[in-house]
Amino acid sequence: MSIQPVFDSVRTTKSKDINDQIKVECKTDILSETILRVLDVKAFCGGVNLSDQKTEASGTVIFNVIFVTEEGVKKYECAQNFSKAVAFTGNVIMRAKTEKSAADVSGTLLSLSAVISLCGKVCEPQDISFLSGGDDIVVDESTLSVQKSLGVKKASFPAETEKTVSYEIAEVLYQQAAAYVTEVQCGVGSIICDGEVYFSALLLQNNENGDIIKEDLTYPFRYELEFDEAMPSNTAKAEAHVKSVYSDVSVDAEKGKSTAAVRVIIDIDGEVFSEETKTVVKDAFSLTEKVEAEKVCAIIPSFAGYKTTKINVCGKAAAGVSGGEIIAAVKENAEVVSVKTDKTLTVKGVYSAKIFYKDGEGKVSSFTAETPFEYKEEKTFAYDLAEISVCAASPFAKRISDSETEIGGEVIVGVAYIKNQKAEFLGDIKGIGEKPVNDSAISVYIPLEGEGLFSLAKRLNSSPESLLNTNRDLTFPLTGKERIIIYRQK
Repeated sequence: MSIQPVFDSVRTTKSKDINDQIKVECKTDILSETILRVLDVKAFCGGVNLSDQKTEASGTVIFNVIFVTEEGVKKYECAQNFSKAVAFTGNVIMRAKTEKSAADVSGTLLSLSAVISLCGKVCEPQDISFLSGGDDIVVDESTLSVQKSLGVKKASFPAETEKTVSYEIAEVLYQQAAAYVTEVQCGVGSIICDGEVYFSALLLQNNENGDIIKEDLTYPFRYELEFDEAMPSNTAKAEAHVKSVYSDVSVDAEKGKSTAAVRVIIDIDGEVFSEETKTVVKDAFSLTEKVEAEKVCAIIPSFAGYKTTKINVCGKAAAGVSGGEIIAAVKENAEVVSVKTDKTLTVKGVYSAKIFYKDGEGKVSSFTAETPFEYKEEKTFAYDLAEISVCAASPFAKRISDSETEIGGEVIVGVAYIKNQKAEFLGDIKGIGEKPVNDSAISVYIPLEGEGLFSLAKRLNSSPESLLNTNRDLTFPLTGKERIIIYRQK
């Protein structure tokens, strides 16, 4: 009888990072000659849409430009759609990130532009087949614990709050929001996501001077993402991204107060994992056939947890305010420069912000300042990979001299820990001919020192059970001084 192998499989995810860029331009109806200075240009894209065939990525960029005219500080907003040909297979998670934005006043009309990065991951399921047993096959088994993804769910929800200030707001010049997850857990049929929203706004005060004031607020959110397969015993991870930001301002002129109703729409992606145990075959042979076996070495990644940490950043930037005063620091941003996971986890990056100031003559101007930051975990890094996300918040700036400015704020560092399991097992086995029959009724063998039961059985072409039945005093690993007896029925 020829061998009859039985196979099983384990599904893992093969992912590939994607990063593409597109330049988006927007013409305005503002005469360039009316603009004295452009203070800032912000370009925001809340999300990317993929066509059903995943052949086109599209979205909308919202431009916000703040500039100075003879009449004072002004704001202008416009939107521009974009699309780009792409080609993807598998599950795609794509985000839009503004790399740089600019204003051009060289023409008749003010024109705005932005370079948008389309970044994310393409995830494709990958099935790894392996031998799990069979007829006329003697196997050396082991168990393999595998983390299985139950899928990814997406949803959008509003995170709302209000803030009252003791002055009249004439206009919201600029607003920005960031959302980040602080804790994730599974409930029955849901992923429970806790996090925070950081919101900042640059406001034009309704007074004689037209003063500019910066307001910040941080508030929590909790969202239960529906996920039918989720149970409290499962592991989950989630990411939050801002899709859109709105603020509705109401002014009470009698009391000299204003109230801003803030509404941030958050996109959240959640993934649930379960643990399953597979029986794999490390080695195998047949009592009747010569066999060839294919060995497989696989790296099976698993999500090992997520942690969010806030760190304070402060440093000196080589840019200064000559004879004036700083009004506000806005457009905060954090970028990762390097990640090292040698003995400890070390993340280095750059924190930047746009600084609005009045010079010695009272004119409003701006410049960009930046300072390095570092995040380091003191404990030994016990994982194989760390996926890092950073978010900037609460920027501040202080004039030191005509040539130096102190800049700082908060960086929220998110670390997703990945553990790679290295597994070796047989992927396939096939017979290549009959084994010669040993006609001896009894054989006596001297084992190798340190030999185990399966290794001995394979070398002597006997099942482990038969060896133990006829050699009941054996203790493994062997010393090499034993005598192994094999009886063969005639």
